[in-house]
Amino acid sequence: MPAPAGPANPPPPGQGGQQVTNLHPVEELKRRWTSCGRVLRDLTSNNNIPHPRTDDGSMELCLAYHLRGTCSSTCARRASHQRPLTPTEVQRIHEYLDAHGVARL
Repeated sequence: MPAPAGPANPPPPGQGGQQVTNLHPVEELKRRWTSCGRVLRDLTSNNNIPHPRTDDGSMELCLAYHLRGTCSSTCARRASHQRPLTPTEVQRIHEYLDAHGVARL
Protein backbone atom coordinates (compact mmCIF):
# COMPACT_ATOMS: atom_id res chain seq x y z
CA MET A 1 0.00 0.00 0.00
CA PRO A 2 1.41 3.48 -0.83
CA ALA A 3 2.73 5.61 2.01
CA PRO A 4 0.86 8.74 3.07
CA ALA A 5 2.17 12.20 2.18
CA GLY A 6 5.76 11.31 2.99
CA PRO A 7 8.36 11.74 5.71
CA ALA A 8 9.11 15.16 7.15
CA ASN A 9 12.70 15.11 5.87
CA PRO A 10 12.91 12.90 2.77
CA PRO A 11 16.19 12.51 0.89
CA PRO A 12 17.13 15.16 -1.69
CA PRO A 13 15.47 14.93 -5.14
CA GLY A 14 16.68 11.98 -7.15
CA GLN A 15 18.03 10.01 -4.17
CA GLY A 16 15.83 7.10 -3.18
CA GLY A 17 12.32 7.91 -2.11
CA GLN A 18 9.03 6.12 -1.93
CA GLN A 19 5.62 6.57 -3.45
CA VAL A 20 3.35 8.99 -1.62
CA THR A 21 -0.41 9.20 -2.06
CA ASN A 22 -2.51 12.35 -1.99
CA LEU A 23 -4.83 11.88 0.97
CA HIS A 24 -6.87 14.98 0.03
CA PRO A 25 -7.32 14.73 -3.75
CA VAL A 26 -9.59 17.07 -5.68
CA GLU A 27 -11.67 14.45 -7.49
CA GLU A 28 -12.71 16.86 -10.25
CA LEU A 29 -9.03 17.44 -11.16
CA LYS A 30 -8.24 13.72 -11.05
CA ARG A 31 -11.24 12.84 -13.25
CA ARG A 32 -10.41 15.58 -15.73
CA TRP A 33 -6.81 14.42 -16.00
CA THR A 34 -7.60 10.70 -16.14
CA SER A 35 -10.17 11.19 -18.90
CA CYS A 36 -7.82 13.14 -21.20
CA GLY A 37 -5.48 10.22 -21.95
CA ARG A 38 -2.33 12.33 -21.88
CA VAL A 39 0.89 12.12 -19.86
CA LEU A 40 2.31 14.83 -17.60
CA ARG A 41 5.31 15.28 -19.86
CA ASP A 42 2.86 16.68 -22.46
CA LEU A 43 2.22 19.58 -20.08
CA THR A 44 5.60 20.17 -18.52
CA SER A 45 7.53 20.15 -21.80
CA ASN A 46 5.84 23.43 -22.85
CA ASN A 47 7.77 26.16 -21.04
CA ASN A 48 5.66 28.92 -22.63
CA ILE A 49 2.84 28.26 -20.15
CA PRO A 50 3.82 29.08 -16.55
CA HIS A 51 3.57 26.20 -14.10
CA PRO A 52 0.80 26.74 -11.50
CA ARG A 53 2.08 28.06 -8.18
CA THR A 54 0.89 28.15 -4.58
CA ASP A 55 -1.24 31.06 -3.41
CA ASP A 56 1.76 32.91 -2.00
CA GLY A 57 3.74 32.25 -5.21
CA SER A 58 6.60 30.67 -3.30
CA MET A 59 6.58 27.29 -5.08
CA GLU A 60 5.25 25.37 -8.04
CA LEU A 61 2.46 22.87 -7.40
CA CYS A 62 3.24 19.20 -8.01
CA LEU A 63 1.04 18.12 -10.92
CA ALA A 64 1.73 14.41 -10.44
CA TYR A 65 0.53 14.54 -6.84
CA HIS A 66 -2.53 16.68 -7.53
CA LEU A 67 -3.62 15.22 -10.90
CA ARG A 68 -2.62 11.54 -10.68
CA GLY A 69 -2.85 11.27 -6.91
CA THR A 70 0.65 9.88 -6.35
CA CYS A 71 4.23 11.09 -6.52
CA SER A 72 7.63 10.44 -4.92
CA SER A 73 8.83 11.49 -1.50
CA THR A 74 11.91 12.95 -3.24
CA CYS A 75 9.92 15.13 -5.67
CA ALA A 76 11.40 18.59 -6.21
CA ARG A 77 7.90 20.02 -5.57
CA ARG A 78 7.21 17.80 -2.53
CA ALA A 79 6.46 20.80 -0.31
CA SER A 80 3.14 21.08 -2.17
CA HIS A 81 2.31 17.53 -1.02
CA GLN A 82 1.94 18.70 2.57
CA ARG A 83 -1.60 20.14 2.53
CA PRO A 84 -4.82 20.16 0.50
CA LEU A 85 -5.08 22.64 -2.36
CA THR A 86 -6.90 25.91 -1.77
CA PRO A 87 -9.82 26.77 -4.08
CA THR A 88 -7.61 29.33 -5.85
CA GLU A 89 -4.88 26.75 -6.43
CA VAL A 90 -7.47 24.33 -7.85
CA GLN A 91 -8.59 27.08 -10.22
CA ARG A 92 -4.97 27.72 -11.28
CA ILE A 93 -4.52 24.04 -12.15
CA HIS A 94 -7.79 24.10 -14.16
CA GLU A 95 -6.54 27.18 -16.04
CA TYR A 96 -3.22 25.44 -16.68
CA LEU A 97 -5.07 22.42 -18.09
CA ASP A 98 -7.24 24.76 -20.20
CA ALA A 99 -4.10 26.38 -21.64
CA HIS A 100 -2.86 22.92 -22.65
CA GLY A 101 -6.13 22.02 -24.33
CA VAL A 102 -7.27 19.48 -21.73
CA ALA A 103 -11.06 19.35 -22.04
CA ARG A 104 -13.23 20.17 -19.06
CA LEU A 105 -15.74 17.51 -18.08
